Amino acid sequence: HLHPGDLGEIISLHGRLYASEYGFDTTFELYVADTLTKHLTKSPSERERFWIAEKDGKTLGMIAIVDRGEG
Repeated sequence: HLHPGDLGEIISLHGRLYASEYGFDTTFELYVADTLTKHLTKSPSERERFWIAEKDGKTLGMIAIVDRGEG
C-alpha cells in the first residue's frame, strides 16, 4: 500500500542511483515516473506486484514485477 510521498521518493532514488552508477541524466527520472504512472493507474493484475523496502520510516528501495504479456 503506497503512502503520500512514496512515488516521489522512488523516482528520486532511481534518479540518484542511476546518475551516480551509470551517468544517466534527469530523462531517466521521467522514464521511471512514466512507468510507475502507467503501472499504478491501470487495473490490477494477479501477475503484477509492487513492493517498497523501508526501515525506520525511510525508503530503501523498491521492486516491481510487471506483466509484459505473453512470453
